Amino acid sequence: ISWSRSLGVDLSILPRFRWVQFILNTEPFRGLLAGHFLRRIFNTYHGQLPSPEDPVLRSVEWIVCVWQRLNDILNKLGLLDVVLGPCMFFKCPLEKQDHELILE
Repeated sequence: ISWSRSLGVDLSILPRFRWVQFILNTEPFRGLLAGHFLRRIFNTYHGQLPSPEDPVLRSVEWIVCVWQRLNDILNKLGLLDVVLGPCMFFKCPLEKQDHELILE
């Protein structure tokens, strides 16, 4: 197959692709941090979810709410370039089960 022939095949396939725009303030990203934290808490507590009064669970819920609220405000201000992704929170030390360490 010559280069021009393979290039022609590639160009004929190109219009069939569609770009999907992902915005951090909409699903699936909006629930990504909460889902990640819930899976980690579930694993940390050996398959059980802690009570709603547990300080670790309350700390995680607070972090998720603040993250979503901050991104909502940045989005309303039109500052989409500075919206925070969930990756910076993935290394949160949930395994230590110390709410003060989590909120540092």
